[in-house]
Amino acid sequence: MEISDTLNQDLLNVSCFPDGGEKSEEGEQLSVDQILDKYVGAFGRAQLAHVLIVSLGWAFDSMHTLIAVFADAQPSWQCVNSKALDSSKNATVMLPPRWCSPQSDICEMDPSVWEWVNGNGASVVSQWDLICHNKFKAGFPASLFFIGCILGAGILGSLADTCLGRKRTLILSCLIMSVSGFLTALSPNIWVYSAIRLISGFGRAGVGICSLVLSTELVGHKWRGQIGLYGFLFFSAGFASLPAIAYMTKSSWRTTYIFISSLSMAYCCLFLPFIQESPRWLIIRKQEAEALKILRKMATRNNNHLPQNVGISITTNQDISRAKNMKSILEVPWARRRMAVLMAVGAGTGVVYYGMPLNIGNLNFNPYINTSLNALMEVPAIAVGTLLLPITDRRILISVSASTCALCCIVCSFVSNGWMPMIAELTGFLAMCTTFDVVYVFSLELFATDVRSIAVAMLRQAIMAGAAMAPLAVVGGRTHSFLSFLVFGGFAVLSALLTLILPETRNRPLYETMEEQGEEQAGGTRKPFLKTTALA
Repeated sequence: MEISDTLNQDLLNVSCFPDGGEKSEEGEQLSVDQILDKYVGAFGRAQLAHVLIVSLGWAFDSMHTLIAVFADAQPSWQCVNSKALDSSKNATVMLPPRWCSPQSDICEMDPSVWEWVNGNGASVVSQWDLICHNKFKAGFPASLFFIGCILGAGILGSLADTCLGRKRTLILSCLIMSVSGFLTALSPNIWVYSAIRLISGFGRAGVGICSLVLSTELVGHKWRGQIGLYGFLFFSAGFASLPAIAYMTKSSWRTTYIFISSLSMAYCCLFLPFIQESPRWLIIRKQEAEALKILRKMATRNNNHLPQNVGISITTNQDISRAKNMKSILEVPWARRRMAVLMAVGAGTGVVYYGMPLNIGNLNFNPYINTSLNALMEVPAIAVGTLLLPITDRRILISVSASTCALCCIVCSFVSNGWMPMIAELTGFLAMCTTFDVVYVFSLELFATDVRSIAVAMLRQAIMAGAAMAPLAVVGGRTHSFLSFLVFGGFAVLSALLTLILPETRNRPLYETMEEQGEEQAGGTRKPFLKTTALA
């Protein structure tokens, strides 16, 4: 839809400056941020309950995403012992197999002299013989899963901004993810398995988008960054629970899928129907009465009161029946440039963030322990983000953490013995977790409410595009262990450098419409870190 060139300045002032308000004959007209800060409470127990329920979706998001660490991994194998009769003792003894040793290459041995430790059903690799000349097929399911995430981020992100809204899109996404998880367990071959994983990725994309947006749009602007980060704690919790689930079901990857799908389906049916829709989205859809009803309910639960004469300021007279979509961002020059750089940063981040956990099998350590330790790295990453976000520029924090990750990946590429590779990998993943978390918060602040979901969705598409390349680096690392970490280090450097081109958003207002944001850009009030390159 067309972007109007001018705005009523009086209405613009109401929305852009959260400390002010407007009196009219009908009562006090305030923006959502002003109402939250003045009457509802920036972050009370109503928002706490809402954030906890919504953010729980991240846990199941991580389970369905990172289950590939175990389900698609190459399991351990062992030599098959042969039985022989010892005539001197009239007893059966075990003799070592011919041409088999722990250092042997299974591709050069007869299949009769070795076996998978936990049976053929331990993973899809052992189930469908995805080794040797079929090794490249093992990367298909994960790559298609992330391609599904790309498709889902665009379509479901657009639905969240338009006809369905955040709440209903979250429920739909969770249902698709859960049902496809059950169907995955019934896959008869690698091709059907890969196709269903693509569908699962499609549904999974909407869970992360809507969980992030819903949790941040109902809190005051001072809490926005922290709440955006806290959601990743649940992602980490889901990731951390995977090794225990995988260990309990280590003899059957199908059982693993059924287990996690049952959990996400229960969440979808028992918790999601009771969450609130975003008042900001309702305003964009001209449902002010419903938005005020939700805000008053939250104020009551916070032991506060929202007067009846308070209304929500509408800062634009454009036809919002056709809600903003991807085209809106692409039609505005400053938004188009900003989105392009943000997506490039996201693509580099996605390669590393998803590639490092998938690459755990290429390290010579216990995969269950190493996966648990990687999952726990999200906790200190969130602590770092929580402490530094209020006092540090977003892009500086992203650039420094991505650079740290790159340095650790270089260490892993050239040091292969002892504990140093594991320590460097964990440190690098911690730094990349910080980058990943802050990039999402950064994206929320770079764009206005009417395009925020689609902007986050486009970022998520870019991250998933990077993630789709990660399994290829992982498969290559099974032959040349240094290769995968060199790839990850290169992409981390790329993200670190490109972030510095973006404008800083710390302590900036959260705009409701692109028109407001466009006026701010035209006013030239921002002071870029890199004056010659920072994007308006």
